[in-house]
Order: sequence, then structure tokens, then C-alpha cells
Amino acid sequence: MVLSNTRFCARALLCGAALAAILPAAALAQTAPAQGGTADAANLADIIVTGSRSATRRAEAEQRQADIVSEVISADELLTIPSTSVAAALKRLPGVSTVNDRGTGDARYVSIRGLDSALNVYTMNGVRLATSGRDNRAVALDLLPPDGLDTVRVVKSVTPDLDGDAVGGTIDFRLPSPFDFGDGMASLSVRASRENIADKTATDLTGAFSTFLDSARTLGLYGVVFHTERTITGERNENISYNTSWRPNGVLPDSDTVLSEDTPLRLVSHGLDRFVNDIDRTGGNFTLEYRPTSDDELHLRGLYSQWKNDQLHDYIDVKTGQDDKGAINSFSSLMGAEVKQEDNRLGVLNLGGRHVRSAFELDYDIAYTYGRTETPNQWYMEYVTDGSLPIYSTPIGFDASDSKHPTWVMSEAQSSAMLNPANLKFDYAELYRRISEDSQAYAAVNLAWSPEDKGVLKTVKGGFRFRRSQRDYDQQQDVDSGTRDIPGLAGGSPLSDHSDLIAGAIDHFDDDHYRGLTRFGTILEMNRVLAVLQAAPRVTDDEYPWNLNDSSGRETSYSGYAMAVLERGAWSATAGARVERTDIHNEALVTTEDAVTGVVTREFGGATGTTEASYTQVLPSLHVDWRPNADWTVRAAVWTSFARPNFTDISKGINIESNGPRIVSISKGNPDLKPAEALNFDLGVQYAGEQGFLSVGLFRKEIDNFIYQSAGSQVMVGADGVPITTSANGKDATIWGVELAGRRDLIAGFSAWANYTYQPSKADPGIAWREGVEVGLPNAPKVLGNVGLSYKRDRFDADLGYSYRGRYIATLRANALDEYIQPQATLDFGARLQLTDQLVLSAYGENLTGEAGYWATRGKSERYTIGYQTAPRMLGLGLTWRH
Repeated sequence: MVLSNTRFCARALLCGAALAAILPAAALAQTAPAQGGTADAANLADIIVTGSRSATRRAEAEQRQADIVSEVISADELLTIPSTSVAAALKRLPGVSTVNDRGTGDARYVSIRGLDSALNVYTMNGVRLATSGRDNRAVALDLLPPDGLDTVRVVKSVTPDLDGDAVGGTIDFRLPSPFDFGDGMASLSVRASRENIADKTATDLTGAFSTFLDSARTLGLYGVVFHTERTITGERNENISYNTSWRPNGVLPDSDTVLSEDTPLRLVSHGLDRFVNDIDRTGGNFTLEYRPTSDDELHLRGLYSQWKNDQLHDYIDVKTGQDDKGAINSFSSLMGAEVKQEDNRLGVLNLGGRHVRSAFELDYDIAYTYGRTETPNQWYMEYVTDGSLPIYSTPIGFDASDSKHPTWVMSEAQSSAMLNPANLKFDYAELYRRISEDSQAYAAVNLAWSPEDKGVLKTVKGGFRFRRSQRDYDQQQDVDSGTRDIPGLAGGSPLSDHSDLIAGAIDHFDDDHYRGLTRFGTILEMNRVLAVLQAAPRVTDDEYPWNLNDSSGRETSYSGYAMAVLERGAWSATAGARVERTDIHNEALVTTEDAVTGVVTREFGGATGTTEASYTQVLPSLHVDWRPNADWTVRAAVWTSFARPNFTDISKGINIESNGPRIVSISKGNPDLKPAEALNFDLGVQYAGEQGFLSVGLFRKEIDNFIYQSAGSQVMVGADGVPITTSANGKDATIWGVELAGRRDLIAGFSAWANYTYQPSKADPGIAWREGVEVGLPNAPKVLGNVGLSYKRDRFDADLGYSYRGRYIATLRANALDEYIQPQATLDFGARLQLTDQLVLSAYGENLTGEAGYWATRGKSERYTIGYQTAPRMLGLGLTWRH
């Protein structure tokens, strides 16, 4: 790979600095002792905080003492902040934003400094977690509740002893140690909450304990179990097709025709969706720890979490018919339902230890981590209007004056005809299942030497890590009415003939905006439809060759590093380098492809092809800290990182998405993909006094070979009109930003806190017809902000927080009018009252102002909504017993 001159020089200088720090370590150890600095780690560690603020102060002290840019959330803060998952709690940190699930509205993924969640590293006490998603390397954080964690640490500038494929950053979830609880502990927490849309009560149960297993108190055990049951009901209005629902003058231009942001568009199709999610989350974690001396420690840690969601999705879509000039001359509708049963699992088992002998410290870990994302049952059933009836040959309109809530405009006769089960003909049904798994073996060893003479050289450290990830993906289409008839569901038969499948009707959708304007119509009964489909004859692979989309892959990485920490007076520096070698072996179906047009034929070649890839990354870094006194810290860093391509992106395989016999889209791998490479810069100042703290940070990331994660970078259209997408390396991407954060203690137990992040970005995805069209990084809001007021005194503490996330681009779309997610702001509240020495009463509320779960538009402006989801308000109470 050829780097620009600037980046090549920067890497060369970093390598030189790393060698200069590591090679003469023995000589530096003999240098004169450091002169009287007042801000060494020991002095900082002497800060004593008491009372209910202690956990927050400890987290702030850890951030202050760190040699890198990081943020820490303590267990106390995780329980005070009203959040249903760790992701929801992390959104309060500067430079951190969340990406919500479009079915539940919950925060699921986390972006650090504007980089996609797949560009982060996820660890548990330093051990790499499995990532089971087929299409990315992110961990779905709704698997992890706030309960049972000691701290969550977000590392924004990476040193050589951390994995180098963290272009965004590293999120480390730390489990508690039994030695944190003194004589032991037992607790039981019960919480109940209610949402304003769902007519059900959600419950959370958590039990935890810590104890010593021997009289000498050298062997301790900590454990926690948790169970959550929630029902989330969401309502969404959306356009049937993101690329075609909004058209200039009603006419659809070619997809590679660039339209300006101020192009007037007209709505020609629209839909309403209703989601009911029944969510269960069950799991726990434990730590078994043995400390025979202060210099020796052995641990066995484990975590298991299972997140299940039975989602029922009812929808009705309306679209207009038009002549070749865009004039509306008819309309049609589609009524359908989808059930998606999701089962996500994450498991970790880790054995390791730490030993100190004189000036040497050895630590090691071996681990097995497992991730599984399964859809055991997913089905669709759809009914369409009877186009032979004269009433559908009359035009209708759409009213988009309220950009968040557009609706169709039709007569009462048209509406009644559209919703009449006798006029809805059976069109299509399918049933399928999918499994994606990731099994990882992990081993790491680190050796550190800290000279006893307290010279300039503080520590020399080196280590080695091994990780092997085995990925397997399996999909199976069981039922497809377009391939084989389903007994009892004849094509064209009206819904009125299938009354046993009807659960009822909804006469309104979203009380505040659609009552009296639009009726929703008939909804289907989930279990009855599933029973009909499960009893239907199964399709064969010959009838449905899409089932051959299965794939498997193995990724093996070896990494080693060396680094040195130097100190002199108030200055310290960490310099070193990391080398990571990656070997990839993928197996997937190879299909017939036209050498000229790139069009993939529908008939499969039937052969399994393999892809082999290898690359080595050298990652130097330099971090410098200056602490003139105990209150001030100045940090600067230059470091390098990289991002591996997704497993499916780098294989020869192909994935077919279909609707019955009709192929909807084709995506294929690109074995020639290169890893993205990033050069990162950090500069920050932090003040921490008795009454609070203030920090200012600047960062910049320059990325070569950037892979636009949210959409294929090359799109071809086959001869039959089927879009064929493949990933490709873009030219480059850049993001820079400023992060401001602070907290100030006020009078009478009150404190105010706030943070603000400004992070503009730009990327060149390498698509020829988009040349000159400015585009930002996916999932990278330009503005993030949080502000809040806390109260902690005696037996009561409370927190009121307001979070703002600005607009960002989600996916690339046709005509360069891309999909954007509009700003979101939420107001959350949490409070706890110590009733007795053992009982705590808590109250909490999320999304008190009823903001949308997400709001997507075509283009940057708010004019052309393509999806708007109403999210529930939630209020809850909890009671915790602790002994």
C-alpha cells in the first residue's frame, strides 16, 4: 500500500521514537532519579473521597491518572443513570453516540468519535469478545444490562499493549472482584416499569453475592444473575422504497443521476408500521479469585447473556400508479405482517493470573468466547388489493405538510375498500431461519519490568497475543409460496376466506397525529400464521438455491508489542510499537459471473470457493503526559491503528436476497479488499480539583482505504435490473473534533455536569458517479451534547440528564440523496433513597419528552421523511436489598 508523504513521515517518526524509547532501556535505568514532581501516580492515588459521591470520584481519578485518553463509568453511575442497557448509559460520555435498533427503538450499538461501531474493539477485563453479526464486527450491547459490572472504560487513544484494530476505540467491560466487597455482600434488586404505548409491565430481577471460601480470605467468589422481561410497542411511518417513494415531479430518474439537496420531490408511496417486541434477557457473570499474597493473583471469570425478542410487525403500504409523465392515475395497497424471533447469545470463560517478582510483573490470560445471532423463525405474509375493482383506478394524494407524519389522502369509499378483507388477495408468504456464530480462542501474556532505582525509565513492557475466530453462517428457506403452494392459502384468495388468521383490527395509528385521518386496518394472529407455515411442505435446495448462501471462515491473528514508559519530573512518555499479523480463510458458494458486465446469473454454479488473505500491520505510537501539579494534566498522542474488512466482504461468496422467485438484490464479496489504516492525533488538557473537573480535548483521524461500512461502495445493475453490490476500498476519510466536558459541585449537595462534542467528517467512498458529492462518515453525528443536574446528600441521590445527538448519514442511496438520521434529544431521570441500612428505593424515567426512536430522511433536510418511529416514555420503580 502506498501512503501519502505526510502519513509515511509520521509513521517513520513514530517508529523512530518507539525504538529510541525501547532499545536503550537498560541505559536509561541507570540515569539519575526524577526530580521532585508533585503529580506522580502515587500522589494522585492518595485522593480520598467519602460518602455517596465516592464511586463517581474514583472514576474521575482513574481518568486523571491514566496515561491515555479514556472515559470511565462506575457501577454506581450505571445504576443511577436510567438505562436498560450499557449502550444507553454510554451515550452520556463525550464523543460517544448510540445507534438505535429500528424495531425496538433501544440503543444497540455505540460509535466512538464518529467511527462506526464495527471499528471498535470490545473486551471483558481485557479479553476480546466474540462478535457474531454476519455483516460487521460490532457487539450488540443490549445483551449487557448495567447490573453486575464494576466499571465500563472507553479508551480513545490506544497504546501498543491494546489491540491495534481499534480505529474508533476500545470498550472494556470490567467484572467486579470479590476483594472489592470486604467481608462479603448479598443483594437482591426488583424493578418494575411501564411504558405509555405498551399495555404491559416490564420487570427486572437481579441477585448478586460476594463471599470468601476460606478462613484466610485468600479465595473469593463474586456472582450475579439477572432477568429482564419487557414489552416494547413502537409505531413507525415509512416510505415503501427509500429510493423511489420521493421522486422529482413523480418521475424516477436513473439511480446514478445526482440530484441536488434542493431538488423538489413528491411523495408517491407511504406506509404505516406497528411493532410489538416481547423481550427477555437472562444471564449472569462470576469471578473466582485467589490472592495468596499481594504479589500473586489467579482468576477465573465467566459471563453468559441471552437476549430474545419475539417481534410482531404489522404494516400497511399504499402506493400510487402513474403514467410516464408522473401523473397519478390509480392506487394500490398492501397489508402484511412479519414475525421475527431473535435469539442472541454471548458467552465468555477466562482463566488468568498476575505475579510480581522483584521488579518484574507477569500477567496472562487464556479464554474462549462465543457469540451467536439466531433467527429461529422469521415469516412474512402479505395481501394486496384486488386491482380489478374500479375504485382502485381513481387517483389519491399524499399530504406531507407535517414532514414527520405524512399520510395518504383518499375518500371514505377508497379507504373502506382498501381495508376490506374481501378486497385483499393473498399474494405471498415465506418462512426461513438464519444462524451466525463466532467462536474465538484467545491467549495473551505480558511481561513488565519496573526498575527499582526510580530513574527516568519507569517501565518496559512487552507481550504476545493469539486469537482465532471461527465464523459460520447458515440460512434455510423452509417455505416460499412463490416456489411451492401452501395448503389453505391459494394465490388470489381473499383475506375474508382466512378469517381464522385475523387477530382483529386497529382503528387508529399514533393517537397524536393520525387519529381521524388514517385507519390502520386488519392485523394477523402471529401463532396461527406460524402454525400454517410450519405445517406447509418444505422447499428443496433445487427449488430454492438461495439456501446455498451458507459460508464459513477462519481468521487467525498474531500480535506482539514492546513499549516503554519514561518519567522525568512532571513529564512522562509512553512509546512503542505493535505488530499484528492476520491470516484469513473463507469458504462460500461461487456463482457464475459475466466477465464483462459483472452480472451474476440466477443459476448457481454449485461450487464452493475459498479465499485466502494475509496482511501485517506495524503500529507505532507515542503518548506524552505533563502533570505540573496534582490538579492539571496535559496529554498529547500520535498513534496508528487499522480496521480489518468484514468476513463476508472479503470472501468470494455471494448473498441473494429474494422475494419469492424474484431476486431483490445481490451482494458479493471482494477478495481484494485491503484493511483500512488510520493515523490518529490527540491533544487534551484536564483540570481536576476538589469541586469538580474540566477537560478539553482535540483529535484528528486520517484514514486510508476506508471501507464504507453501511453500504457497498460499488453498485452495478444487472441486465434484469437486479442491483449487485460489492464492497470496495474508498480513497480516504477524515474526522476531527473537539470534546469539552466538566462537572462542578454547587451548594447543598447539587452538582452540574455537561459535555459537548463537535466532530465534522468527510469521506470519499470511491464511487465514480458521486465524484464531488460531499459525504460524511456513517453514524457520525457532527454535534453531540449532554447536560445534567445531580443531587447527592445523606441518603438520597438523583440525576436529571438531557442528551442530544445531531444529524448523521446512515447509508448511501441512489441519486446521492442519501439516508440521514435526524437529530434526537432525550430527557432521562433517576433517583435513589436509602430507606434503611439495607433497603434502597429507586425511581427512574427514560425519554420523558417522548422523542422519536429514530427519524430518517432522504437527504439532509427534514422535508422528505422516509421513516419516523414513535418511541415510548418509560417510568419505573425499584427496590434493592443489600446485606
